[in-house]
Amino acid sequence: MAYALHITKENGDISFPDWVEAVLKTQGANLEGQPTVGRNPKTGEIITVGGNPNNVSVQFPENEEWQTCIFFNDGIASFNGTSSMIDDEKDPVRLVVKSIANFVGAKIVGDEGEVYDW
Repeated sequence: MAYALHITKENGDISFPDWVEAVLKTQGANLEGQPTVGRNPKTGEIITVGGNPNNVSVQFPENEEWQTCIFFNDGIASFNGTSSMIDDEKDPVRLVVKSIANFVGAKIVGDEGEVYDW
């Protein structure tokens, strides 16, 4: 059985530039559709062309397949958690989520407010 978990910050939303940077620096994660990502040198604004940078694909090493698993919207990222993921420290989605959360200074929280200390 799956239920929604979220990457969220206590003191505000995750900014879109921080989201993109965190995903790009996380092994086993890609922005969906692999958009071209650049930074405006004058303003620092992150610009994406193509793909969907709000969604993240995770690579599953056993078959080298990429699956879209994490969805970013309005400063919060959500994904489906399973009991096997919560118990398996080597689960690919769990590893990606943990890396992104650490990078942006966020927590992993369930719908009922429970915090997952990964």
